[in-house]
Amino acid sequence: MSQGGSALNEKVSASQPVSATAIATALKTFARTLSQHSERQSDLIDVFATALKELQSEIHRSKIRNQTLQNRLDVAEARILELERVVAAMRRQGWVN
Repeated sequence: MSQGGSALNEKVSASQPVSATAIATALKTFARTLSQHSERQSDLIDVFATALKELQSEIHRSKIRNQTLQNRLDVAEARILELERVVAAMRRQGWVN
């Protein structure tokens, strides 16, 4: 059994340099491809992160703008109510028809 194992080991060793070189080349290619994909994904993540930050800023600006407009509307409605009370009082006095 020992002789058979020895012959098998010799056969494997004879093909090992070619296989090892092929495997090393394949692994280097795989590592390079993986690195390129990783860089692309990193770039995509950066683009998405930038877009999300800009979107968040725009949402914040919109909220502030909406709040400002709401405040102006509230003030305008309060002034209209006051004007309606003044006009109603003037009508009661007969100054306005």
